[in-house]
This record gives sequence, C-alpha cells and structure tokens, in this order.
Amino acid sequence: MNILTMSLGLIIFFSIGITCLFYPKKIQEYALVLHTTGIWFPKSILEYIKTKTYLIMLRFTGILALIAFGLILFGSIKGYINK
Repeated sequence: MNILTMSLGLIIFFSIGITCLFYPKKIQEYALVLHTTGIWFPKSILEYIKTKTYLIMLRFTGILALIAFGLILFGSIKGYINK
C-alpha cells in the first residue's frame, strides 16, 4: 500500500475519532446550525439530532474510528517490520 494513502487514512480516522469522542456536543450544535442556515434535514433526522442518543452514537463512532486508526497503525508497523 502506498505510504501516502496509509498516512491519509491514519490522519482521517484519528481526526474523526478524536472529534466524535471528545466534542460530540459541538458536532450536534454544528448540525443544528447547518439546518438553520439552509441545509435541509428531514424532520425525523432533525428530531434525532436533538436527542442524547445522537451524542452516544457520535461517541461510539469516535471509538470505532480510533479502533480503525489503531488497526491501520498496527498493520503498517507490522508490515514495515516484516519487510
């Protein structure tokens, strides 16, 4: 695998993981601001964004993204050592 592609994947998963895990309320506020500024969400999605379940889902997404980051990092280090 190309080192640039792997590095980009690591950066993306790490960024998503940290953001979703530690700043879910900011993401929720941003989604609500997007709705009021013209990005239209269906009413059912808008109602879901306002719930605590949405915040839990964001934290869960953050955990999964950090696990993916760890697996990619582990695989790349293991592949580098085995060369």
